[in-house]
Amino acid sequence: MAQQQKHDAVTPQEALLPPQLYRYLRQHNLLDVIRIRPDGGFDIRMRAAMKQDQMERILRLAGRTRATVGRDATLLQKFDALKPAQRQAVVNGLRQRTHNTDLTQREVRAILNDQMTERPLSHSQRAAVVEHVRSLWNRVPMPRLPSPGGIDAFLTNAQKGVLARTSTQQNRTSGVIRRQYTLELRIDNRRGIDWQDFSRRVLPRYESLRVLYLRENDIGDEGARALAQALPSLTSLTTLNLRGNGIGDEGARALAQALPRLTSLTTLYLSYNEIGDVGARELAQALPSLTRLTTLNLSGNEIGDEGARALAQALPRLTSLTTLTLSIKGIGVEGAWALAQALPSLKSLTTLYLSGNEIGDEGARALAQALPSLTSLTTLILSINRIGAEGARALAQALPSLTSLTTLDLDTNRIGAEGARALAQALPSLTSLTTLDLSRNRIGAEGARALAQTLPSLTSLTTLTLSINRIGDEGARALAQALPSLTSLTTLTLSYNGIGDEGARALAQALPSLTSLTTLDLSYNEIGDEGARALAQALPSLTSLTTLNLSGNRIGDVGARALLTARRLNGLKIMLHRNRLSQAGQQAVNWLFP
Repeated sequence: MAQQQKHDAVTPQEALLPPQLYRYLRQHNLLDVIRIRPDGGFDIRMRAAMKQDQMERILRLAGRTRATVGRDATLLQKFDALKPAQRQAVVNGLRQRTHNTDLTQREVRAILNDQMTERPLSHSQRAAVVEHVRSLWNRVPMPRLPSPGGIDAFLTNAQKGVLARTSTQQNRTSGVIRRQYTLELRIDNRRGIDWQDFSRRVLPRYESLRVLYLRENDIGDEGARALAQALPSLTSLTTLNLRGNGIGDEGARALAQALPRLTSLTTLYLSYNEIGDVGARELAQALPSLTRLTTLNLSGNEIGDEGARALAQALPRLTSLTTLTLSIKGIGVEGAWALAQALPSLKSLTTLYLSGNEIGDEGARALAQALPSLTSLTTLILSINRIGAEGARALAQALPSLTSLTTLDLDTNRIGAEGARALAQALPSLTSLTTLDLSRNRIGAEGARALAQTLPSLTSLTTLTLSINRIGDEGARALAQALPSLTSLTTLTLSYNGIGDEGARALAQALPSLTSLTTLDLSYNEIGDEGARALAQALPSLTSLTTLNLSGNRIGDVGARALLTARRLNGLKIMLHRNRLSQAGQQAVNWLFP
């Protein structure tokens, strides 16, 4: 039942998109073209097969207020020397366009044909480009450009109505210059590319390339072998992203042979492929050569304990590593012990992701022995790992050493009330903590009471998530006593907790102290009209609140009327889906929050 309720809850798209845009996308099964950003804005990524009228309708409904139009962003691949921020500024200048076109596929095809096509611009588009680039040139130094003349040439082309360099077949010299100064190449979510041809004819010519993104392109083992032959020529490469490409052990073996030549590499993403223990062993032999590596992501592969042991042997050589992501699903106790022996060598490590594995209590104990050595650690993610009370106690003993920790995520484990009590004792030492997630841990009212005693020490906490813990009214009352001390809190999530009117009243009395709160989620509890009225009385004090989620409760017309009457007219969105409203009450809510 809880799973069905969660499925029916309001989606981020529904909450943040303009209502007419959301309805249009849902009606035409196009919601996947929207990506919600952490800042509450959204990006639009048009599908290659979309009709022109659909694209125009989406852009018109979006109003282009907060959206970054994905197709316009692809134009910037032609501005080879501009930095990302500078490229985005030019995108802003192009938003006067009256239509949108797919350039990505065309550009890839053009690159494979060793030419860049010309694209005429309208008068308003030329003026926008010239204005924005001139303002950038006056305000921001652009050391990546070959010379100030590069901007002049670009402006000249823009004023002539051309948004691309001339064809390399027409001007071989300009083509060489373009490739020489290309620093970043992105080809995402494309199928049917001949990767052997691409690797043989294209990559070797981009000798100064620093960033190569080839995400979700169905490269496979054969494509990986072809890429591996070209990669050694990219001696300046710092970032290689091959996420989601179906690369297996054979492809990993080929890439491993190329990696030692990439001595400048700092970031390596091989996540969400099909690499198993064999491929992990091959990669582990190559990794020690990457002495500058700061980020390694192998999440979503098929690596088990054997592969984890091989990787653990390579880790001590990666002394520059700051981010290690091994959310793999296959690492158990043995793999955790092997990693724990290697982790103390990573003195620069700031972020450790080990979510979605099966380390259990024994694996947690092993990691706990390594944690005190990781004094630079700021983010520790151990969600979905079958950690119980015993593992929580071991971690709690190690946590006070992590004085720089800002994020602790133990979501979806089994720590229970006993584990919550142990962690609560460690919290006062974590004075830098900004995010705490203990969702789905069965802590109950007793665990909530234990946490409430020490939460006031976390004065920097901005996000507290305790969903699906059945804390009930008693736990809500305990937390309410701690909330006034959490003056930095911006997000409080207590959904699926069996909180009724009594708990809601207790929380309502504490909420006015949370002047920075922007999001309050009390969805799928047991709050009725009385609790809703109590919360309504707190709303005028919550001047920063933008989202109040009360979906899936027992609120009727009386409670809804109190909430809607009390809400401020400064953008507060109240979600009341799946409550006990009459038809007229639901119509009123739908009219206010379409």
